Amino acid sequence: MWLFGMGGQIAYATDFPKLPLFLNENDSPLLNILFTKWAKWKHENEYRLIHTYKKGKIHLLPNEAIGEIVFGCQLADIDKVKYAERIRRILPDVKIYQIEMDKKTFGLKKTPIFDENLLLNQYNN
Repeated sequence: MWLFGMGGQIAYATDFPKLPLFLNENDSPLLNILFTKWAKWKHENEYRLIHTYKKGKIHLLPNEAIGEIVFGCQLADIDKVKYAERIRRILPDVKIYQIEMDKKTFGLKKTPIFDENLLLNQYNN
């Protein structure tokens, strides 16, 4: 089981979330930023989980609740290896992908990390 602080479905929008100058008790601008994504990606139907090490709202999830993990395109290769090792120990069957910039379409593409053992050996030498 994994522990997470909060989670929810992504809201898709055509504009950036606004940060109010004066907050009231109903405002949650940080959550709006963390859980909002450009409308172009609505087809992903994404949910996000945010991990916390602090005391607070922690939810237990069964391992089966996690179908895939996607690394961002700016994550260093050495960190991909480190995280992939940890993920494989806990979730041996989860699919792991990385986002890569597609220069032909000026977009992003999600590609699977196929042979982590080869990648691990490359950075352990």
